[in-house]
Amino acid sequence: MRISSLRYRIAATIFILEAVMMVLVLWQTLTLAVDASRNQQLAHEEATLSAAIQISRNALLLEDYAELLPYIQSITHGGIVKAYVANHEGRVVAATDLATLGNPVPALENSATEFWRTHDVVNANEKLGTIAIQFSNAQLFDAIDNARNLGISI
Repeated sequence: MRISSLRYRIAATIFILEAVMMVLVLWQTLTLAVDASRNQQLAHEEATLSAAIQISRNALLLEDYAELLPYIQSITHGGIVKAYVANHEGRVVAATDLATLGNPVPALENSATEFWRTHDVVNANEKLGTIAIQFSNAQLFDAIDNARNLGISI
């Protein structure tokens, strides 16, 4: 029996086509999962930023930071690394790092896995201050890597 017979060539062709189909299906599935995860993370970021803006607006308007400081210190979860709330003069009035209180907002530098989202806190007539929250994509990148590695091993 010859190895180059038609039967073996057909079997090899079918195997190659099945392998190509599996790669395409896994690639498409991973792409959809990544897009859904990024959309969910973006919605989480927007909700967190919106809630923090509302709480900060009240505290900045009344210049009463007693409730704001514990809230800002407690939000470091779910991909949030740091947060600062600054008054209209640019001085930190609430932060995850207590050492920055009363100082100007530190430089907000993005990295490969961490990025800052800032938003002005405004009233009807004036700017009350600014909020800056540092988010991390590290967990999302780890999940993508794990899913890709699992797909390759299958």
